Amino acid sequence: MKKQLLLMSAAALASGFAMAAPQTVTFSASPLTPPNTAAAENVRAYAAGENPYVVFSKALEPEAAYTLNNMPSRATVYLAAEMSVADQQPYIGCTITSVNVMAGSGPNNGSFPVNTVYAFVTDELNAVPTEKTQGTISTTPFSVTSIELDNPVEITGDKPLYFGYYFAYTSARPSYFLPTDNVKTPSTSNNTLVAYTEKVTDAPNYVNYSDQTPGSLCVSMNVSGDNLPENLAAMTGVSVPSYMSGANMSYEVRVKNNGANDLTSATIRTEISNGKSYESTVEISQPVVPGEYRTLTVSDVPNESTGVYYLTTTLTAVNGVALGNPASVTSIYGSYPQGYTRRPVMEEATGTWCGWCPSGIVMMETLAESYPDWIRIAVHNGDRMAVASYNQFVNEYVPGFPYALANRAIGVYPTSVTSQTYVELNNMFTKDPAYAELSFEATCSEDQKEVEVTCETEVCCEVQVPHRLAFVIVEDNVGPYSQSNYYAGGGQGPMGGFENEGSSFTTYFDDVARLLVGYPGIENSLPTQMNAGEKYTYNLNMSVANVTNSWFRVVAMLVNMESGEIMNAQEKVVYKDNGAGVEGVASDNAIVIKGGFGEVIVSGAHNVAVFTLDGRRVAETGLAAGVYIVKADGVSGKVVVK
Repeated sequence: MKKQLLLMSAAALASGFAMAAPQTVTFSASPLTPPNTAAAENVRAYAAGENPYVVFSKALEPEAAYTLNNMPSRATVYLAAEMSVADQQPYIGCTITSVNVMAGSGPNNGSFPVNTVYAFVTDELNAVPTEKTQGTISTTPFSVTSIELDNPVEITGDKPLYFGYYFAYTSARPSYFLPTDNVKTPSTSNNTLVAYTEKVTDAPNYVNYSDQTPGSLCVSMNVSGDNLPENLAAMTGVSVPSYMSGANMSYEVRVKNNGANDLTSATIRTEISNGKSYESTVEISQPVVPGEYRTLTVSDVPNESTGVYYLTTTLTAVNGVALGNPASVTSIYGSYPQGYTRRPVMEEATGTWCGWCPSGIVMMETLAESYPDWIRIAVHNGDRMAVASYNQFVNEYVPGFPYALANRAIGVYPTSVTSQTYVELNNMFTKDPAYAELSFEATCSEDQKEVEVTCETEVCCEVQVPHRLAFVIVEDNVGPYSQSNYYAGGGQGPMGGFENEGSSFTTYFDDVARLLVGYPGIENSLPTQMNAGEKYTYNLNMSVANVTNSWFRVVAMLVNMESGEIMNAQEKVVYKDNGAGVEGVASDNAIVIKGGFGEVIVSGAHNVAVFTLDGRRVAETGLAAGVYIVKADGVSGKVVVK
């Protein structure tokens, strides 16, 4: 899952005349997922018998789609990318014949008033294009429509060219999504230029968003000519394992043939942020034809250092011919002989108004029972348990409800989770050791208004990638509140017993987020670079104003600031009275909770759950001596097992 960021930018591209400030927009994630055929449609080789052409695009393969927010009720929307003077050099003397538009929505994605667009290629950015060609694009998401220009454009290399399309809507804000590659590029790239005007006659004033998470806009051009460039290719993706061990490393590079001849070899440079650099030539047994994508394996790169580093990959040559102005992709990887146990985090977006959200409750309960090392956080939105501190997380990550993020790296739809899903997720995040470990203490202040946290971070190797800490207060047994339930009656199939509940039922809620401090992480909570064997301490106070019960959990998370992924986490159970009266609990409603020899004894309750003080769910019997948290039919207590 790629992170869907809320984007706002005040940067404007320079223009030669005075005009109004640019209209900034925001983006949010679409639930659309590109099919495997999207890349083939976006950049395709010419068929036998057609006039030869190559396809030029600033985007890699489509990875996601975004909606345009912050828009008026009617507007003209402009979407474009730049073909810089440097980009034009291999194509000088050739002709741009078509603009290829990738559809970002469809008739099944809400209202679709936009299928008529105007394609253009211009050397004047902030102006209404004087040359434009009307076209009707497909309404199949991520399909490509090639719009042949009424007036083809010769590539001279004298000044930048801007290619793209615009469309107008007049009755309702369109359900139109922008297909992008999710790969950020330098702000000078101008790969995702967006503007809108409220009058058709007004000139657009573009803002560049390509240096933010949507990455580059999936739009391309067909270029024809008698002297089409050969030996021309681009990387469209790099897949580097996050953890590698052993003497050598290998990873995958995906390339696209942008030239007019076949590719038989590719030379790839690997640079590591510790100063090491290597070059590998991959021989291609089955040539890559023009317009084709191919995944190549870079192998036998020496794995000489222990640490967490940046790895920069550059495609420097194809067929033995050096590429001009080659682009690079930077990834992150770790190499260390031993590390720490990793505790994954599941953050579930939910709400009492959401009839499908009982599936999320079932998912979280399954994790608690079968995978107790997973830390669970239910992020409520739009109901009485919502907290404002999690709003940015919801805006940036959540395409709809219910939805969950595993370590802020993999998106999960609770409505379609299977038993295999849990196995795969758990293996994905626990099979390799973590390079950092968190330990902390948390106690309530004397006035019980705050929890005082002291967190210690330890790393097993040099870490050159910046990280930050974030903290969450989580509470169980919150409520009772009424939950909507679309599974009532069993018409949607079984759902953990919720098919036997009504369409609305009253219940208590677990794992409820009460406060998030630091999103995505607290600035200066950790140094930019961390060294092996050193421990880093951070202190903070967190308000417990939202906590309604006598105990709660504090979750500490270590966030990789480059990827946004939670790399490790830890949690502690905290009592407002800091441990007073833990010998046993006698509750109301004839529920009695007691600690015995190696067991927890509960009478008068149907649903019982026992947790260690660090939040792991355990059995009611066969327990080691110590203090445990017990939940029974909405009543909670802390007991001592002898």
